[in-house]
Amino acid sequence: MKHFRVTNDKKREFDDMRRYVIRRSENGADGCIDEMTWRDLVMDEVFKKIDYTSSTAGEYVFYDMLRRPVFDNETLYDRQEKIKKFENDEIIKQKVVKVLRKAGKTDMDVANILYSDMEYEKKFHWICKGLYLALIVMMILMAVIKSSVFMFAFGILLMANMALHYNLKMKMVGRVEAVQYLGRLVNCSEELARVFDSIDSNTAKELRSIKKECKKLGKRSRNVSLVEGLDVLGDYLTIIFLIKERSFFDSVREVEKNKEHLQRLFRIFGEVDTFVAVSEYRESIEKYCKPVFREESKYLKLRGIAHPLIDNPISNDISVSGHSVLITGSNMSGKSTFVRMVGVNALLAQTIMTCICDSYEASFFKIVTSISPQDDLMGGKSYYMSEAESIKRIVDTSGDKITTLALIDEIFRGTNPIERVNAAAEILDYVDARNGLVMVATHDLELTKMVKNYDFYYFMDDVDDEGLAFDYTIRPGISPTRNAVKVLKLLGYPDELLDRIEKQLETKTLAV
Repeated sequence: MKHFRVTNDKKREFDDMRRYVIRRSENGADGCIDEMTWRDLVMDEVFKKIDYTSSTAGEYVFYDMLRRPVFDNETLYDRQEKIKKFENDEIIKQKVVKVLRKAGKTDMDVANILYSDMEYEKKFHWICKGLYLALIVMMILMAVIKSSVFMFAFGILLMANMALHYNLKMKMVGRVEAVQYLGRLVNCSEELARVFDSIDSNTAKELRSIKKECKKLGKRSRNVSLVEGLDVLGDYLTIIFLIKERSFFDSVREVEKNKEHLQRLFRIFGEVDTFVAVSEYRESIEKYCKPVFREESKYLKLRGIAHPLIDNPISNDISVSGHSVLITGSNMSGKSTFVRMVGVNALLAQTIMTCICDSYEASFFKIVTSISPQDDLMGGKSYYMSEAESIKRIVDTSGDKITTLALIDEIFRGTNPIERVNAAAEILDYVDARNGLVMVATHDLELTKMVKNYDFYYFMDDVDDEGLAFDYTIRPGISPTRNAVKVLKLLGYPDELLDRIEKQLETKTLAV
């Protein structure tokens, strides 16, 4: 049978997806990693790579799922079983994707419709209803009592309704499309339930229950999408009787009344789409493994780990138990990428049970990073202040029963060497002692002599007259080389300047 493939080359509304994450957090969903960690791990780009969803619900839910790592085997193994159903049955998968594509996509912010109180819409609902009833009454009075006063009043109402129509048309466009989308989910729920009758009767039953509660929205949302320009008389009647507006506000009332049902329906469609997408992503890559989680804290054993964004990656191994990790090495040798690689795989492990490794065994982790802090010129915040705030997040997170996976690149690079090294050593030991598995990449070899419970790894380089060469392979031990001056020489810095730098380094080395 020909394999069914969903494309992941599509436009994505990341701001809307972030709002969905925030709205769910505000409504009680927990466990969300913070924005800095997400940004440090370049997870928007990772999401683009692995997102094979077919619907807006799928995009939102997949994005939200990746933002909320799970800390129990039961939830993750349940997800794995659901993904496996689509891996093992191509016919079922095609049927599901057909329904998801029928539900379709919208560029509008569905999160605001699902989670806002819609006071704006409630106010205009009564205005539209009042103007519609006034127009009907005026038409009756004109038919019964021939009076120019009623004709004049009728004309005023016509103009008022037309003005309101065109005014609301611009303000409503985004919310109309969002309501239409929810209506489509309701209308597609029975079809999805029929597919799930054979694989998950509980989901099928829940879909039908929600459809029953929300069927009015499914019907009314169709009227919201009446297209103008096909029938002049029909358009005229639609405008003066505010048909589209009243249908929209009636639909909004149904959304308000059934908000919890619709949130759940959106989640069901999204989760189904997510599990299909994960099965498709697994089919698209050369290797992946399902993670194994250990009860012991501060445990990490990875074989053949790679990064999902790197083509033809160099795989690496690392094994840690009860210790933290300090990685040294020269510029561009692969330290920062490796730290990110561990974070991305830990997040994928605890969300979609899919690691880009030959094998992944680890504790459950709370993942916090300080990899790319930025200064804030407009806010008057220095680079060091941003670093200090970033590291404070890690300090505050440590000490919990669940191990904190603290991923750090060049700690306190924004301040002077003496304070940097001493402060860094104390903070790294503090987090390690509070059930933190710290993985820090650094140029400061002095730290290897100061930290207490750390395993040391390094990356090598080779710089000669022909250029830079790296093998991007992590090794146990401490880096024996530095390449900063070699890079300056490679770039053609003056020999006189390079000689002076070398003499300064010799003096410093002798002093030490």
